[in-house]
Amino acid sequence: MLARLMLVRHAEKPVDGVAGVDALGRPDPASLTPRGWQRAGALVALFTSPPPPLAEPDAIFAAADAPGDSRRPQQTAEPLARRLAQRRGVPFVTRHRKDELDALAADVNARDGTVLLVWEHKLAGAAVEAVTGGAVVPPPWPADRYDRVWVLDRTPGGWRFTDVPQRLLAGDAP
Repeated sequence: MLARLMLVRHAEKPVDGVAGVDALGRPDPASLTPRGWQRAGALVALFTSPPPPLAEPDAIFAAADAPGDSRRPQQTAEPLARRLAQRRGVPFVTRHRKDELDALAADVNARDGTVLLVWEHKLAGAAVEAVTGGAVVPPPWPADRYDRVWVLDRTPGGWRFTDVPQRLLAGDAP
């Protein structure tokens, strides 16, 4: 049974003249910025030696790369997914498009332990609502924030929601 759901927004995207780049450093507007790639790398340490209330995930889900969609959710999750796949075979699930929330919820709820979702901020709340069956309606994810982890713990009475600061990069908020 799913015991804990953690959700992070994909890392930094191109804005205000800061270009996105692919993994080889080539310009790509659907990819992370250099700061986003830094955050993706820093998430490895955060989730492989997690401070409470975070936990090392037993499965990682990132929104599917689809024509016209951003590659940022998968790019954000890939460094951690590679590390945990090598370490203990943690699955990296990328088959659900960002708006396929019912299928995502069914897949996540079929897992045991802790699941990490890496999703688009505009659909983060809807993803949480889908997974929790509407029991948790989180606040909107601020458009300019990349430095949070939403943690939802299953309790006998439902779900407990905690908003945790990442504190990974200079400028991250407490």
